Amino acid sequence: MIRTNVYVDGFNLYFGCLKGTPYRWVNVHKLSSLLLHSQNQINKIMYFTAEVSARPGDLQQPVRQQMYYRALKTIPNLEIIRGQFQTRKVKMPLVNNDFDPSERSNNHIFCFRSHNDGTGDPENIQQHIYRSAKDLHNYHKRPVFEPLPKDKTQSVYVWRTDEKGSDVNLATHLLYDACRDDFDAAVVVSNDSDLTEAIRLSVSLGKTVGVLNPQQKPVSTRLRAVASFSKPIRSGVLLASQFPDTMRDSVGEFTKPSTW
Repeated sequence: MIRTNVYVDGFNLYFGCLKGTPYRWVNVHKLSSLLLHSQNQINKIMYFTAEVSARPGDLQQPVRQQMYYRALKTIPNLEIIRGQFQTRKVKMPLVNNDFDPSERSNNHIFCFRSHNDGTGDPENIQQHIYRSAKDLHNYHKRPVFEPLPKDKTQSVYVWRTDEKGSDVNLATHLLYDACRDDFDAAVVVSNDSDLTEAIRLSVSLGKTVGVLNPQQKPVSTRLRAVASFSKPIRSGVLLASQFPDTMRDSVGEFTKPSTW
């Protein structure tokens, strides 16, 4: 048997092939087993992720995530490694050409626009929305959105949320485990080319390291150049890898979130 470790980039998996599908209740142990050879004995699974926060349009997002963690923890040899989200207010350029009517309305209502001369004050957003909503009554009579001249920059203040740590944590654990001979083979569930060097170095230590690609696009050329093998994750194997709708752990019985 081949001692095999599985390293899952949770967000790359989710946004690559789970979001918007009925397959989000996926058992990553079963998923990996179906895509590996029968000689691969899964030694451990490390699942890299970060805690999400409730959003105005989806207050139950963290509740669903915690319920999924509970399902994952029923896998005996799985460990969840958490990174973190970093949220900050940033000023970013706004596209001001080729808007269709709906885009014009949405941008005029929900974005506080400011010039890059430093005079924009995001605290005026409520007053801006009020004026914009009134302007919509005359939308068909005159343009609501008027692009700035090409010699000026139009920008908006946005909340930018970045997930920090998962790729670094995954690369670190992969290479650390390779150096201490914790596996003979490993699979990385991700299509993040930032993992290229960690995979290359692990392979240079005599380890077999494959990539299970969760994204619709082909595996990264950089990853393909260093990995021992690569396979796509298709909908058929996702369907076959679902947890039961109702499960039980040491706390008691729980069920798959209804919105999933």
